[in-house]
Amino acid sequence: MSYISIPEAGINHANFERLAKNECIDMMFNFAYYLDEDAAALLDKLLNLWINKTNWKEVGGKPVFITEIQENILHLAITNIHSPQKAIRMLVFELQRVPLGLESVYFCGRKVSREGKMEEVLQEPLTANQVVYTDEQAWWDASFDWEKAPPISEQVERIIATTADGQSKLMEKRGMRLYLDDCRIVYGTARAEVFSRNNYCASIATYLTQLFGKYFHGFPPKLLNKYGDSDHVDLLIHQGRQGYRFRLEPALLTVNYPKSFRFREYELMLLLREAIQTLHLVPVIHWTRDEYYEINLWESWVY
Repeated sequence: MSYISIPEAGINHANFERLAKNECIDMMFNFAYYLDEDAAALLDKLLNLWINKTNWKEVGGKPVFITEIQENILHLAITNIHSPQKAIRMLVFELQRVPLGLESVYFCGRKVSREGKMEEVLQEPLTANQVVYTDEQAWWDASFDWEKAPPISEQVERIIATTADGQSKLMEKRGMRLYLDDCRIVYGTARAEVFSRNNYCASIATYLTQLFGKYFHGFPPKLLNKYGDSDHVDLLIHQGRQGYRFRLEPALLTVNYPKSFRFREYELMLLLREAIQTLHLVPVIHWTRDEYYEINLWESWVY
């Protein structure tokens, strides 16, 4: 069974080639099935076998582990190792063989405090040249011009949510800044004119709905237009370029982790990239997150 890797390169991402002593890899393994006592015992046995047969001297240290299991999530964090990629590749291979349906793996490098607390994220190096454009026209032009510095791919504050029983708070878990090498992710949306939907809008909505079923198992989010109609997209025109807009409810994009949660924005970007490639749109994603997610996709041609 294939799984979604976040980021797309997974453990092979350049950030994980070498870790300093005050850095760790934070990993969330998301399974299709609930991890009951038998499943938890199976995972515990697999982890112990993996730990015992890995040559930790070879990877540069004596590891320190954090492990937690909650519902269908295995949380594993490792610090105090220098070259972790080979060992973790072996672990992921073993977890794929477990009959629990590995659906996704989230990898994130983090700094670790002297007290052992995980702190700031080791950022995606390829986003270092992103720019905050204060002029709307400059932002729009840079969105489509690969000769210009890219606009920022995300600009959202971390959210603190309260659990259903009101007894505890969960911090949003954010990983590396959003980045895809073949698609420009741009935070923000244009003040475009909205026109009546046409038949092509209906076809796009049908196709996107199918894609959401592929990337978001169980209860995929519904596409909403500006009127709140389900499974619809709006037709946009801005500066001679035709585009398509839809909204999503943030609550339907969340995955719960032990003591935290994550908005599945990276999976959303992978989905949108596939849609762009299939529909032959310009490889640019405009998006915002507020009460709703708003997504704008654009045609490659200009009037």
